[in-house]
Amino acid sequence: MKRLYQSLVWCCALLTAGASQGVLSGSGWGTMTVQAADAVAYLDENGDARTTESYTLVNRQTTWNSGTYVVSGTKTISSPVRVTGNVVLILTDDSSLEVIGGIDVRKGSRLTILAQSSGSHRGILTADASESTDHAGIGSGQSHSDAGTIVIGGGEIIAKGGYCAAGIGGSAFGSGGTITITGGTVTAVPGMYGAAVGGGYYGSGGVITVSGGRVIADAGKTSKGESNVGAAGIGGGKGGGSGKITISGGILTAHPASSEFLTVGADSIGNSAIANFLEIPSHVTVTGGKINYQGVSYLVVIPDEVTVGETLTVSAEQVILPEEQELTIRLECEDTDQGAFLLRTSTGTLRYTLQNSQGQSVQNHDTVLTVSAAEETASATLTTALAQTPEYAGTYQGNLTFRIEV
Repeated sequence: MKRLYQSLVWCCALLTAGASQGVLSGSGWGTMTVQAADAVAYLDENGDARTTESYTLVNRQTTWNSGTYVVSGTKTISSPVRVTGNVVLILTDDSSLEVIGGIDVRKGSRLTILAQSSGSHRGILTADASESTDHAGIGSGQSHSDAGTIVIGGGEIIAKGGYCAAGIGGSAFGSGGTITITGGTVTAVPGMYGAAVGGGYYGSGGVITVSGGRVIADAGKTSKGESNVGAAGIGGGKGGGSGKITISGGILTAHPASSEFLTVGADSIGNSAIANFLEIPSHVTVTGGKINYQGVSYLVVIPDEVTVGETLTVSAEQVILPEEQELTIRLECEDTDQGAFLLRTSTGTLRYTLQNSQGQSVQNHDTVLTVSAAEETASATLTTALAQTPEYAGTYQGNLTFRIEV
């Protein structure tokens, strides 16, 4: 039965080769190169419509030599793929390719990933090297080797790096090579000590350019769900320099391995971050696009003292938050009685109340101020008032305690 099945497959290939619609060469199991018939439309890295009439259908090949490869339908390659030469990968609409072990693009080779369209039907590529050591999701697959040239112009790309390697870029002691993202949605997660996009362990970021698309570079957690250490969202791995980073378009969300390091372009010793405030260092050029900083920094200002009967203002300034997170400031006082706050003197207590700017009563544990990620500055005004007539003369004092949370 096995011989008969192989014979049928081979006959099918021979019959198709003689068809008038085009020329198909190769075996039923391996590479199929199509010419003339079934031209494939796609968008190039600039978003311009193109077609190709000569390509190889992706099946189970673990080596992609120079040429154009097309993904159609759902495919899984259960071992790493090695790219040699100049390879273009086209993801057709509604296609899905998973490469278990990652896609190996070393220095001297180039991989360009494109899609057939930019809508909801665009193809998906998952390059998962999370169970490996020294293999980037897309990039260098060998320790001490720099990544080659990686261009992403479309599709939905998910890249997970192995231990000591980047999600997209270098392996251990390897730089990120040249990484250019012009379109698509790219999610990159590294292995331990690697940058999400850029260098592996002790590897520099290389030359990274983002001019379009949406990039989520999350180095906060590794591809295995562990807390990462000392690497940038985009830039250098732990111990590696940041490289050269240019952002001219797109939407970039980057998360560093720890809050002490700058998200964009940080190196492992954190010399681009000061007091957890976002700064763009000299080696990062930003001319457009949107950067969503995933660190947290803020300055909350509360008066040193206030006299009952006066107003006090609580403000949050220089607020930098991850998307969809909020900074909240609420009252957290221990000295309260009957819904009021207490002032004390040696002879007794005195109750007082708070109202917000709308004249509403503010109770203990109420939120006084909420600041969204879209705001840099916000403030709230509270008015104090006595809730009883003092029974004894004297100086009454108390504390208002505020709890700040993100």
